[in-house]
Amino acid sequence: MSSVFLVRLRRERRYIEHVYQYVETRHVERHPESHVFSTKTAAEQFALVGIPSVNPFRLDYGLEGDELGFRVSSYPELQLNIPKLTSAIEAEGLPVPEWWKEDAWIGWWEQLQQEHTPQELASLQRRLGLPNWSVNPFHGAWIGSWPDTIYLDYHLPYQTLYELTKAEALPEMPSPEVGVSAWELWWEENAPRMTDEQKAALWRLLDPQPWEIVEVELEEA
Repeated sequence: MSSVFLVRLRRERRYIEHVYQYVETRHVERHPESHVFSTKTAAEQFALVGIPSVNPFRLDYGLEGDELGFRVSSYPELQLNIPKLTSAIEAEGLPVPEWWKEDAWIGWWEQLQQEHTPQELASLQRRLGLPNWSVNPFHGAWIGSWPDTIYLDYHLPYQTLYELTKAEALPEMPSPEVGVSAWELWWEENAPRMTDEQKAALWRLLDPQPWEIVEVELEEA
């Protein structure tokens, strides 16, 4: 029995709930984008650097203080599985913080900032699947009622998005007060004129974990 490895968009990005959900709960496939690899290593490498071709903007609501309530992952919070995260940290040869304490995660990251260059830290964030919308991804973190899950507030400061716009020379974006459609329309209008590097920088800011890897067993002929 041999296998191939399918890299596809997470379920939250592949499907939308039917508009008349109160009548009947069902999902409609929207973005079936996927890629096939012969080895898990190749699949993991693609998931680390590959950028989806679909529109990354999902806006839950507009401006709240100085933050945008982006719902780019189709859920308002990013959930991190603690056993999976701690295993990944150990695989990097790093000490694991006292995972049951929110503040311990914040201090742990601050210590890493002192020990690593910005480039090394950015690479580590991607390998661990951590968001990169703030200096410390664990600010706003809390341990939920399920002890194996860390929840991270998924609010993106508008200033962070603005600074990325300037750094990557992106087209001028809408103001944060506008509705959902304006942000999605901005992408549709400007993406054809953006470089791959510009699109990648924006995608990684808005959604650092768009992919999932599925092993598919093949039957012998």
